[in-house]
Amino acid sequence: MKAIRVPFSLTGGSIGETSDPARIAEQKIINTLTTNNGERVMNPNFGASTARLLFDINSALEFSDFKTDALQELKRTVSGVDIIDIRINESFYNQIADPTTATITVIYRLPLGSVQATSFNVAIPGQIAEDTLI
Repeated sequence: MKAIRVPFSLTGGSIGETSDPARIAEQKIINTLTTNNGERVMNPNFGASTARLLFDINSALEFSDFKTDALQELKRTVSGVDIIDIRINESFYNQIADPTTATITVIYRLPLGSVQATSFNVAIPGQIAEDTLI
């Protein structure tokens, strides 16, 4: 299976592609979590609306509600991947760090693969920085 490589790049006049299953899974996970409900015209229920965490009360209970919904959405939209856990940086609860930014880590496993994790930051301006941990 091939997918468009994100971030987008032009290679030889065409959009770059990847056939790496780990990279494809990672892109699908981040796409699902960072898309807001209602953002897709023909699929308004797609997405986990991670940015809403920045506008809710920063508590473990609020994150638990988000986590339940996000896990269901990931299981519905990302096939062939076993999502193990979703975590948020502890400093987000304690307001130690900037409360307008949250670091989300998703731990997952590909079929016949080892456990992997991908992390990304969600900030109020909507900028997402991606960092993959293996």
